[in-house]
Amino acid sequence: MPVETWRVLEALADKKGRSMSALAREVLMKLPSLSKLIDRMVASALVQRAPDHSDQRRVLVYISDLGLAKVRDLRRPVRRHLESAGARLDEHERRELTRLLQAFMRDRGS
Repeated sequence: MPVETWRVLEALADKKGRSMSALAREVLMKLPSLSKLIDRMVASALVQRAPDHSDQRRVLVYISDLGLAKVRDLRRPVRRHLESAGARLDEHERRELTRLLQAFMRDRGS
């Protein structure tokens, strides 16, 4: 599964719908790229779109039951992978890597 797909599923796993712009900010993606990804995820039945009940002009994205099942199946292996990768670094290196990755993702998302 592509990292971007995982990030979207993980963000939506709380079952709260997100507008495309809010989701783009949360997963640090540009809106056009996210729109294409969401189209693919809808086609794969991982997410669904629904009108916002408070503003019928807006569309919200929700995780589907299949998407939730994927998150449940992948959370443990993803966590193990991240812990394994982080175990090779000392605390200072982990903090610096986290800082650099966050800066990179902020720049990439803007």
